[in-house]
Amino acid sequence: MTALLAAAVVVTGDGPAAEAGAMLNTSHSGHFADDEGFLIVGGPVRGLHPGSSQRIDISLRNLQWQPIRVRNIRAWVATTSRRACRPDPSNLVIRPFRGRLPVLVNTRGRTMPGSFEVYMPHSVSNACKNVVFTIRFAGQAEQVRR
Repeated sequence: MTALLAAAVVVTGDGPAAEAGAMLNTSHSGHFADDEGFLIVGGPVRGLHPGSSQRIDISLRNLQWQPIRVRNIRAWVATTSRRACRPDPSNLVIRPFRGRLPVLVNTRGRTMPGSFEVYMPHSVSNACKNVVFTIRFAGQAEQVRR
């Protein structure tokens, strides 16, 4: 029998403090435990203007005491820093994950399997120019028997 794991992380700022504050566990019980699931970490999107794009490099961290195989990763816009710019796909397009999946992540290990490209369409109003977009990530993995 294979155990499925899930992870989700929101990163709204830069650096370790933002990363630590953004961790969610697989049980969704409101606390974070060191041995639950895995983390998906990527930076916020900022400084875009209509017609520009940015790459978000993804880092995976295995919190398990055995290796895991990450099967999929997805991303979506959760919030923005300006009320006039809605967190909507018409304002920021997140293109499909580019990288290697499935990917093995060793016990308590880290890896950078790829990235997402985000694009602000030319049709977006100036209200979204230089807004910080908070991106939420989620994925599924399975424990690998040794």
